[in-house]
Amino acid sequence: ITPHGIIAAALLNCSQKRIYYRQLLAHAETYMNYLSFRNVKMADTLYIDRQGAFETVLDTFISNKYIEKSAANNKSGAPPNPIFKIYENKRPNLEYYKNNGVIFFVPAAFTSLSILALDAFQFTAADLHGHYVFLKNFFRNEFIFDPQEEIEPAIRKNLKALIEDAIITPHPTLPDTYNLTSAGFRKLNLFAGFLTAYFEAYWVVLNFYMRYIKGPIL
Repeated sequence: ITPHGIIAAALLNCSQKRIYYRQLLAHAETYMNYLSFRNVKMADTLYIDRQGAFETVLDTFISNKYIEKSAANNKSGAPPNPIFKIYENKRPNLEYYKNNGVIFFVPAAFTSLSILALDAFQFTAADLHGHYVFLKNFFRNEFIFDPQEEIEPAIRKNLKALIEDAIITPHPTLPDTYNLTSAGFRKLNLFAGFLTAYFEAYWVVLNFYMRYIKGPIL
């Protein structure tokens, strides 16, 4: 995975229209923590000088007019914290970079969406099985999955990654039970955002059928 994919994802998966530089780096760090836990192979620049690589990518995206950069009102002596905004007509360009690395985040996205679907701050691993299986089946034509992968170990592996980043915490007394932290809720949405474009594309097609198609299309 490349720094371009990480930064594109951090920009696109943010729910806000504008994002501060330090907030963007925090989102990127969330992704990096997950990738490191899963031992995903990364570009050399992400090992040598991670922040420098991210800043180079931002400069490239700005020069290509994918995003715009504006100064923020900082307190005197505070480090620069500029604001970035995506040019709406350039979203497909950023999606290209994001999609180059999306496969590495699909398990985390499935797990995050499964937790969010429960709408509860406490859950068990078993609570996630139904949602996870549904998502894996729903997206079977979008991604290639290991046919030998078992659902329970896959979920537990992702839960361990979320624990490592303090997104969830094991319950102190209840076995196989986890609590979602307040910061973790926001981070789950960052992972779930990897599937937003896919859901939107499906919705466009379904909406077209509901509005205009009266019979089957051969």
